[in-house]
Amino acid sequence: MAEKEYSTQDVIEALAAEDFTEEQIRILVPILAYESRVGSKPFVLSAKDSESPSYGLGQANVTTMESAIWMAINETGGEIPGATDQQLRQWETSIVQEGDEDVRDFTPEQEEYAIDYIKNADLTFHAKLVRHMFHQKEIETNDTFDTALPKLYVFTPMKFDVNNTDFTNFNEKNAAEAQKFKDVIDNDVNSFYETGPTTTTTTTVPPTTTTTTVPPTNDGEEERVLEATPGEQQQYESQVGPAVAEEVPFDEAMIKTDIARGNLPSRVQINGNYKSTKKETFLKYFDTVTSFKKPDPTKFKTKKVDEQIQFPSGRPVNIEEVLDLLEP
Repeated sequence: MAEKEYSTQDVIEALAAEDFTEEQIRILVPILAYESRVGSKPFVLSAKDSESPSYGLGQANVTTMESAIWMAINETGGEIPGATDQQLRQWETSIVQEGDEDVRDFTPEQEEYAIDYIKNADLTFHAKLVRHMFHQKEIETNDTFDTALPKLYVFTPMKFDVNNTDFTNFNEKNAAEAQKFKDVIDNDVNSFYETGPTTTTTTTVPPTTTTTTVPPTNDGEEERVLEATPGEQQQYESQVGPAVAEEVPFDEAMIKTDIARGNLPSRVQINGNYKSTKKETFLKYFDTVTSFKKPDPTKFKTKKVDEQIQFPSGRPVNIEEVLDLLEP
């Protein structure tokens, strides 16, 4: 699982919750960013120093910061295994009473537990651990924040100082890179205190989708084909029964209107089955459409005509005589 990334704002807020002042935070945050960097990424909580057994945001050394580590673990609900009463007393006070054996060092089991706890803890724990590191120095040597800082972080403040010409333990290139790194973090810190906290959000790119637009027909209705997936088809059939081709009821007026407009109605495809279109229905019923216009002559009903027709002249004539007169 990828390690969570923390911003400068996150670290500022965590340190402020541990009662560090703004002045202290402005000094401390760039140092913590540089100390806990992995590559160019700052504030990596599982970071380990390449030269010493130091871990986490504050790079707590598990061979010298036992009291601070125990205090932070104890405050967050952890329990270092195999701790004796004498160890607990010395970790709590960070002082060895005269005549007592110094048992503050972690056993191999305790050191392994502490390292694992630090590497897997959240930012709240790491901020507490930084506070207890300064507290340990305060108890041991009566240090203040200003005097404890260069003891906890010897080389980083020297690299950050553009006026420092003592490059005995590091070269000029490293100092220039460190100062450039510090400038970035300083800008973040200044932005936080000048403009206030900002809301940080994570953006999820939705999967790319392709939409195909089909030109509308003459009457504005889209010509479209809707395809059902097997799962959608099964759900459809469970609700309304298997999909079958449906006959569209014959409607002469509707067909005439569609033909006049040149409109081809929509059809729906469901696993290869089609509903008949109005055009198909019209062709299917073509004979029916024309049958009422051209009745079957054998079914004509004729009116019975008398064989004799009385003309005004008074002489009766029959049908044959009338037909003879009409012939040319």
